[in-house]
Amino acid sequence: MTQIFIHPLVIMNIADHQARTVAESGKYDPKNPPRVLGAVFGMQLNQRVEIFSSVELPFSLDDEKQIRIDDDAFAEDKDLYGQIYPDHELLGWYATSASSKIESTDMPFHKRFTEYNESPLYLRMDPKVRTDAKALPINVYRSELKQEKDQNRTVFVELPYKVVSDPAERLTTDHIIQDKDIPTKGSAVVPAYDTLKRALISLRVRIAVCVDYLDSLEKGKDTPNLEILRSIESVCSRLPIMTNDKFNADFFNEMSNGMMMTYLASMTKAAAKVNSMLDLYDNMMDGSGRGPRRGMRGKMPYI
Repeated sequence: MTQIFIHPLVIMNIADHQARTVAESGKYDPKNPPRVLGAVFGMQLNQRVEIFSSVELPFSLDDEKQIRIDDDAFAEDKDLYGQIYPDHELLGWYATSASSKIESTDMPFHKRFTEYNESPLYLRMDPKVRTDAKALPINVYRSELKQEKDQNRTVFVELPYKVVSDPAERLTTDHIIQDKDIPTKGSAVVPAYDTLKRALISLRVRIAVCVDYLDSLEKGKDTPNLEILRSIESVCSRLPIMTNDKFNADFFNEMSNGMMMTYLASMTKAAAKVNSMLDLYDNMMDGSGRGPRRGMRGKMPYI
């Protein structure tokens, strides 16, 4: 079974494309928002498909109300993308649609898109904001040929997907989605650490409640509640043991590596400053007409 993984950058690109189109249109009808179209790129290895990025595709509707794109412009964009990311390939296309059903123009365009990919994916996003939504407004489809009433018919089949990201993407996404309308003083990282600090304080308060309860049981002030004790034991069992030999060895190894990197960074900065000073000295000697300083530096490069 095909496994599909979508990176957050793709979702943010489509949402940004939709938002810019709405802002540029001037008129916005919540019941009938404008559609946007684009292509998705990524990597495919056996049954694993990973969507990394997307490219916007300007389109129009012809006299038959079918989607038409500029093939020459798309070919140029595809070639440019391939030069930047040679490992990526064209996987399919995306579109936004506020309808609960697939648009009538989607299947004809999907068939036409097979000119670029034999079996393209169709990523569909609902641009409407729903506060009660419990999942992302994204569906991924692939076309299949089915026989109905002695006739072959091409239909869309929905595929499951997962959203994956690496640490760099998560950091970038967290930075982008921050509310820029609220002015902040100092570093933009401070609010994130404030949130972490409040979470740790709240965790400490809850741990103190558990400790007080256990102390009262030990002193015989309260009657033991087996359900609460089992919950406390379950939480304690999940905590990593930080007093064993393996943890100490890993900790000291990590600390040694960190100190070594700090030492190397200091040595590199010192060597760079010495090199700059020697270059300045040589320039001064050249200006005075005494010629460059001879010795080891005439035989070997600078540090």
